[in-house]
Amino acid sequence: MAWDEKLPDWEEAGIEPPASKKKDGWQVNDKPPAAWLNWFFNRVYKVLQEIRSKVIEKTEKGAAGGVAALDANKLVLSDGAILNGRVTERVFFAGFSSATQKVDVLLTTPIGGYVEIEVVGSFNSLNTTGRIVKRFNASFASTLSMHNAQYTDVTGATKNYVSIGDPVMKDATTWKIPIESRAASTNNFAIKVRITNASSSQNSTPSISGVYTGEATTLPMAVQAIPDDTVTQSGYEIQKHKLTENSGAAIFYNGDIDALKTPGLYYAPIAATNKPTGFTYGLCEVYTLVNSSNGVYQRVTDAATTRSFTRYMNDGGVWATWRENENTGRKNVASGYAGLDASAFILDANIPGNIARKARGISANQSLSDTGVFVEGEYYCATDVTAATLSGMPPEVAGKSFHLEVVPNTAGGFNQTLTTYGANATAMRMFTRNYYNSVWSNWYEIEHSGKKNVANGYLGADGNGRLSRTQMYSQFTGQDAGQVVDFNASVGPGTFTVSQTAANSPDATYGVLVNYLNIGEVLNNTNNWLFQTFYSVNNRVYMRSKINNGAFSAWRIVTDGFAAQVANAPSTIPVRDNFGYLVAGGFTMGQNGRLASAEAMAAGAASGGIMQQTSDTGNGYGLWHCTNCYWDGTNWRQVRGDNPSYTFGVVMQRGSVHRYAAAGGANGGIITLIDISVMNANIFSLGVRLSSTVPTGTAPMTIASTTEVANLNPQLHGGKTLAEVVQGTLAFAVTTGTAAALLASITPAPAALSQGLRLTIKTHAATTGPVTLNLNGLGAKSIKKPNGNNPPLALGGVYTLVYDGSAFILQGEGGEYGTATAPQVLAGYTVGTEAGLISGSMVNRTRAAAGGYTTALSALGDSAGDIVMEPPTGYYESGKNAGNFGTLLAYDPNFVPGSILSGRSIFGVQGSVPVISTGDDVAQGVGIWPSRDLAVYPREGYRKGGAGAGEIKVTSAQMQSVEGNLRPHNIRSGVNVFGVVGTLVEGKRTASGSEEVLSLGQSMWLPVIGSGFRPSQIIIWSESGGLNGGYGIYSTILGISLFVSPYGTLTSNWITPDNEGFDVVVPSGYMTGRYLWWACE
Repeated sequence: MAWDEKLPDWEEAGIEPPASKKKDGWQVNDKPPAAWLNWFFNRVYKVLQEIRSKVIEKTEKGAAGGVAALDANKLVLSDGAILNGRVTERVFFAGFSSATQKVDVLLTTPIGGYVEIEVVGSFNSLNTTGRIVKRFNASFASTLSMHNAQYTDVTGATKNYVSIGDPVMKDATTWKIPIESRAASTNNFAIKVRITNASSSQNSTPSISGVYTGEATTLPMAVQAIPDDTVTQSGYEIQKHKLTENSGAAIFYNGDIDALKTPGLYYAPIAATNKPTGFTYGLCEVYTLVNSSNGVYQRVTDAATTRSFTRYMNDGGVWATWRENENTGRKNVASGYAGLDASAFILDANIPGNIARKARGISANQSLSDTGVFVEGEYYCATDVTAATLSGMPPEVAGKSFHLEVVPNTAGGFNQTLTTYGANATAMRMFTRNYYNSVWSNWYEIEHSGKKNVANGYLGADGNGRLSRTQMYSQFTGQDAGQVVDFNASVGPGTFTVSQTAANSPDATYGVLVNYLNIGEVLNNTNNWLFQTFYSVNNRVYMRSKINNGAFSAWRIVTDGFAAQVANAPSTIPVRDNFGYLVAGGFTMGQNGRLASAEAMAAGAASGGIMQQTSDTGNGYGLWHCTNCYWDGTNWRQVRGDNPSYTFGVVMQRGSVHRYAAAGGANGGIITLIDISVMNANIFSLGVRLSSTVPTGTAPMTIASTTEVANLNPQLHGGKTLAEVVQGTLAFAVTTGTAAALLASITPAPAALSQGLRLTIKTHAATTGPVTLNLNGLGAKSIKKPNGNNPPLALGGVYTLVYDGSAFILQGEGGEYGTATAPQVLAGYTVGTEAGLISGSMVNRTRAAAGGYTTALSALGDSAGDIVMEPPTGYYESGKNAGNFGTLLAYDPNFVPGSILSGRSIFGVQGSVPVISTGDDVAQGVGIWPSRDLAVYPREGYRKGGAGAGEIKVTSAQMQSVEGNLRPHNIRSGVNVFGVVGTLVEGKRTASGSEEVLSLGQSMWLPVIGSGFRPSQIIIWSESGGLNGGYGIYSTILGISLFVSPYGTLTSNWITPDNEGFDVVVPSGYMTGRYLWWACE
């Protein structure tokens, strides 16, 4: 091997010194002979030559081609061993961080013998302690022969984390056996591979692949195999047939029980087939009488009911019928056996339903149509609550308690008769139905005397053998069905008496009301009609109708001899007859003379033509003729109608006033004033006023006058009333069209646009630019302000316009506007512009309460003591807020007391930074930079700098706290370095002392402090205690650190030095005693 250092060549052999000199050594002032020195140097040279030729380098230990390394107990350390070429062992390590990782053991061929793989786990963050061992007896060559594999040892939890697979050919000369992870583990596993060959020429060195990730393992969990030829110590073969699971539980079997012939205890679930009827799931016992597939005995026991069944397969291989094993649990139950009561009689509950003495109760949530439950006999449901949960009941009595009788026939059919419970005839109802050809019929009710003459019952005869009057529909009975108090509320068919105060009556008196419906018994407001006829005690008959959901029509009187219905048979009323007989619908001829009128003429009294004349010598005469009109019941001098024609003649008496009101319908019609005459010459003035009033819209009126009264000019106001003209309604219009092109119409329509034409419009849309108005289709003309600008018109605004010959000029506009716009006007205020009123947008930034400020957009100091701020746009009032501050705020996080020297004030802020001017300010702390420079941590404050103006003082103790070498023993004796006086003496220092340990402990440290230097040579001697006579040696020159006990045991690394001395670790149980020590620098 190569050596780095050259041998100290010294060939001169010299002369060996005498033994006495070798013992005493050279003394001071000795001058040894050169021959002695030559001997010493030559011997050193020879010894080093011998060492180089015989020593084993460290790099050769445990290396290929080198030598085996030994541990402290002189045991060989290696990855494996080959014994005589026939046995090979190797150990590997592998860890799996997931359940999908694997590693392969690689074997080179050929191998003929045993391969054994052992995987061992340990305890760490997961408990994988244990081992699994799998042995392969095979011949590994190009093919696998005589392969037999089994787990020979499975111990602990390792089986939960790894499984060992079977050999797989990797290539022509290599087989691999996978080791696959079953679960993630933070532990490493030791993997030992042992190969035993019959031939030394077939030795194979196993290896291992790296850990790789694949699919999750499908290998089964390791299970230790027991050899088939296992016997007890007495020589008896151990019975190995498995009757149960390993835990002793029954073996799970969900297949065909007919095929279950292997002896054992099995759990047969619901899914198992060929079970006996009455067995759902439970235990199945299988026994064989002989060693054959026949002669099998089976017994099953249901887990829920404990019913038990037995059968046997004979030698012919045919299963017998299942037979139930009766037990007390089968007594008095379905398909069981009947038990006797204390008197040796059969219990009522066990008597068949068709002969039972008592009906059986029905539980909730059943169906009466279940032919497997209600097969024969009598049943009952005691409460309505239970009945409400049942299905298959007659709908008419669903939810009612009942009695049920079921009668079967021999053909598989049933008849059911159901009777509801109840103490009266109404509550007790009977129904029946059949079950025929697997189909249930509907339920049909059985009538009984309680169903006679009741709703949905049957019609019975009275004592005279006739139908009862109460069973007839009301509109055919003619009976009194109740008194009417409101005609609109009486909508059912029939005959009713009417109260004198009945609402909506055509004649406020008593009478009889007859109602008819065209279909049905109830007015449904959808598809049937109601006709009402009222017979009043005043000998009048009225009729009206209501169609579907419409409103009632108006009452119409049925005409009699006083009001004929035909035009060729008018009636003549006698003088002084009552106007109440003048009714609508016919012609009435009146005689001249004064008619007595105790009441107003009947409302609605109208015909194609009415002519009436009255005379009153005191008040003059009135004469009128009316067509297409009718009398108004409130005033017999008012007439109404749609497009009527009125003709009036008046004979005036002095001081008399005649008024005729013609309140028309949709069309006002024509009114003709045919004559005004004066009976008395003393009338000095005569006035005629005609007016037209309607609720909405316009009411044009045209007067055609034939009077000869002087100064009466019907065209004085153009056919319009003074109010219409004065109030301006004739020249008012709501516009249509678009915002830029308005349309409007007024009545009467102007023939043409002329200067001075005035009108008022209400705009239906807002305008923003040029706008025109087309009035009555006379052409679009611009709308302008007086100054010629385009006016903005608001939605719904009302404007007065005057036509100037070329455009419509907006009235009420004028004056001059300034140049202010929204940004120049304070928010909350408005200003008039050409575009109308606009709202100001200038923000009011006047100071608020304390804390409410406006932040400046920027702030900048000029280095001359001034701060210049840029305010946001807005309005500001002068003054201060409640906190004595102004409005504008500029923020700088450094403008705080902590940025200003104490004793100074900036803009009212008093500084707080301390000013340090003394020369003895001790540092707050010190440190060491990585470059070994000193770092000083001063107290916070301002220092002007220079001598006497804030120097920082670092104490000697602070220096030593960060520099461990600033110690007396590192400084020459008598020298003062930063207050530390040195004690270092030239040459190596030694120290000695003793330590005593008084109590036992586990591997306790014995600190030995006080030598003041880092020792390179240490000797420890146990003077007393459990290690009395033991000693320890530490030497950096020899490279050893060991302790020799008085018992001869050797412990390494027993002593550990440091810069202050050394530590000693004493083995547990031997610590007490006194220890002497010596140390050399």
